[in-house]
Amino acid sequence: MINVQFSDSTEAVITGYFPEPQNPAIYPNQGTVMPTDPRWSAYYATLPMPIPSDIPAPTTPAAPTLAQQAAALIAGGITITSTGTPALNGTYSTNAPAQENAVSVMSYINANAKFPGSAATMTWLDSSGNPHVFPSTTEFVAFFNAAMDFVMDCQMIVLTDEGALPEATATIP
Repeated sequence: MINVQFSDSTEAVITGYFPEPQNPAIYPNQGTVMPTDPRWSAYYATLPMPIPSDIPAPTTPAAPTLAQQAAALIAGGITITSTGTPALNGTYSTNAPAQENAVSVMSYINANAKFPGSAATMTWLDSSGNPHVFPSTTEFVAFFNAAMDFVMDCQMIVLTDEGALPEATATIP
C-alpha cells in the first residue's frame, strides 16, 4: 500500500506521497492506494524527473485468467431469449443459489411431471428481480438446460483454465 494525501475528502485526486502515515492534523485527507490505482498513476505522471527510486512506480493489474473470466461469466448470469414465449426474455442469475433452486425445481419436475406445489405455472425472478412466468414445464426445462449448459461450460474452464468462453446468451423455444 502507498501512503498518500488527497486533495479533499472525496479522495478523487492525489496531491502528495508519504513513505509512512503522517499526523492527520497537519496532513488531512490521508489514505492508502495500491500501485495499480489509476489515481496513483495520474499523480506519478506529475512528478518531476528524475523520480526518486523510493517512490513506488505504478503497475498494471494482471489480466484475469481464463478461469477468472469464466467465473465472472457465471456471476453475471445468462441472457435468455424465448422465441415462443417472449415474456421469458431476460437475464437470469446463474450463481450457486440460483443453480440450487433450479436443480430443486427440475428434480421435482422430473419426479412428478409438473411444477412443485399446486400452481400450473412457475414464476421465476430474473437477476434484476423481475418476475417471469413459465407457462409450462416444457419452457422451464428448456431454460434450465440452457442455463446449466452455460454454467457447466464455464465450470470446465474454471477447473482447467482451458477452453473457449461461452456466450452468456441462449435462445430457447
